[in-house]
Amino acid sequence: MPELPEVEIIRRYLDDALRGRVIESVTILLPRQLKNPDPEAFCALVRGQRIERVARRGKYLLIHLQEGAHLVFHLRMTGSLVYEPQGTAVETGHTRMVFSLAGGGALRFSDIRTFGCVYGFAAGEEIA
Repeated sequence: MPELPEVEIIRRYLDDALRGRVIESVTILLPRQLKNPDPEAFCALVRGQRIERVARRGKYLLIHLQEGAHLVFHLRMTGSLVYEPQGTAVETGHTRMVFSLAGGGALRFSDIRTFGCVYGFAAGEEIA
């Protein structure tokens, strides 16, 4: 499991790479790792949203989107969240979710043992 310093390093890296980028589409390859909402509503929630910033609460990574929506990731034991610039996509057999970004590139959530989880919250929904 990534320890708190590693989660903070991931947060800083993602904040630098993703701030201001727009999520063009999302592909959910393993729906059971998405805890809230259902896959169709999740795709509708994030599609077309600009990433305002990446934050951290404990070991949870929070991606703040425009208009107050949030994505929350917990990597658990073997999860990873990696930004891939255009032309550097590295497909693994453990990819669980891919956020394609406008202008090229992607944010890839991978998890070997599938313990990690992803949540989506619309504006006004409380993040537990």
